[in-house]
Amino acid sequence: MFHRALKALQHFLPAVKCIVLTSVAICVLPAARAQDAAVVRLAYVSGNVQILQNGVVQFDKAVANMPLFKDSQVATAIDGQAEIEFADGSVARLTPNSSLQLTHVQSAGANGHTDIALTSGLAYFELNVGQGQRFAVKIGPATAHPEENTIFRANLDKVPEIAVFQGALHVDGDDATFTTDVTERQSVRFDESAAEPFTLAQTVTPDSWDRWNMDRDDTIAREAQTQTDARNDSAAPQDPGWNDLDAAGDWFPVDGYGNVWVPDGVDANWDPYGYGYYADYPIYGTTWVSGYPWGWLPYHCGAWNYFPFGWGWIPGGCGLGWSPIGTIWNAPQNYRRPLVPPGGFAIASRTHRPNSSRLLLVDRGAAARGPWGPGSGLNHTIATAQHRQSLNLEGSVLEPLGHRPAPGLGVQGDRLTTATGTHVGIPIARPGSSPENQGGRMPMPQRSIGSAAQAPRAPEVTRPTYTAPPAPRYEAPAPRAAPPPPPPPPAAGRPH
Repeated sequence: MFHRALKALQHFLPAVKCIVLTSVAICVLPAARAQDAAVVRLAYVSGNVQILQNGVVQFDKAVANMPLFKDSQVATAIDGQAEIEFADGSVARLTPNSSLQLTHVQSAGANGHTDIALTSGLAYFELNVGQGQRFAVKIGPATAHPEENTIFRANLDKVPEIAVFQGALHVDGDDATFTTDVTERQSVRFDESAAEPFTLAQTVTPDSWDRWNMDRDDTIAREAQTQTDARNDSAAPQDPGWNDLDAAGDWFPVDGYGNVWVPDGVDANWDPYGYGYYADYPIYGTTWVSGYPWGWLPYHCGAWNYFPFGWGWIPGGCGLGWSPIGTIWNAPQNYRRPLVPPGGFAIASRTHRPNSSRLLLVDRGAAARGPWGPGSGLNHTIATAQHRQSLNLEGSVLEPLGHRPAPGLGVQGDRLTTATGTHVGIPIARPGSSPENQGGRMPMPQRSIGSAAQAPRAPEVTRPTYTAPPAPRYEAPAPRAAPPPPPPPPAAGRPH
């Protein structure tokens, strides 16, 4: 009854912090209203990436799973790559030497609008509008509005250009100077030196980074190709964080708790807060950034609980708000979640060697890091996951929830593919979505996004060519040696 009451409290008030050490529960409300913020996820980082807020560098070396807010800017260095993941599964990807700004972010669960400004470089956008979301992407002298689920490339390196791979865009010029539609396999350029404000072409010129975008899609699709029904009770079943959990662990129905998620490859000594970072956001305060590749949803909604078999995560309030640190219910005796040392980040950074004065590393060793380890990013896939067959809970055998094929995904050759108009792992239509929002012209935002400052780009700076990593090779195990034949039976008769 005690835990059911806590579970109900967490479901309806996801901002409440409840820490249970032994049998005592401590629940407090955070001072900041971060749970009301519109938040998106920095889902993938490679190389050097910075996060800025209102033009000021907040984190000089970003890591995956960091939250981004309104007016956050992401900038990649010459060796940097970044992927921003929205709550509906839409993504924006930055190649090296590029930057974008989140001018406006819609709140979780709201049918609002998200405004993005590409301020420099080359980026890819895969945007879903099937649930009523509206996107506006500022690209040089124009703003692009997806009219259906759309995948496109935007380039500010030289002459601003937009290339549509799938779907359709409605494009408006600044101050209503022009308007045009760009459909699949078309591209449009905005050359200020030309007589016309734009040039529409019926072709798309390939770029080496197109392969990178496809490779990122393939990685995400492999994690999303099968899913459980654990997300169905959530207010945000379309959140791609559920795909991470289905791919990297198992769900078990536990009496009194509902479905409980347990990550793969860990034992009872594993610590959910044993590897990650404390990030100091000037507006929203201290935020936990998990170092585990799946570590988004389980640290910003729901609660962790320690069972006889070890740690498990219980969903609750997901899609209804955002918590900066997360909740612990029961914990092992004498367990203490790592905290920022007295004196704050400035003093702690002198001894903990973080990669930013606002980012404090927490690392309790290999056992806490689990099977992924530092630097693994989001490359953990279900191909390497060792899923459990069952759990033993006080004499009761718990079987995991079954997986089913995700809608909208198929296989073509050795790559996963998606149905037309579908971003990886996101069906064209979900239960409760209205048919009139499944494609066709979407209503434009009531206002256009402001003109973002365009970062100057030196003409001598060139973008590195993307080289795809070698495909993983899976060696077949060597055949077992045949056992020696049994000795012949002894001859009949009296031995000599």
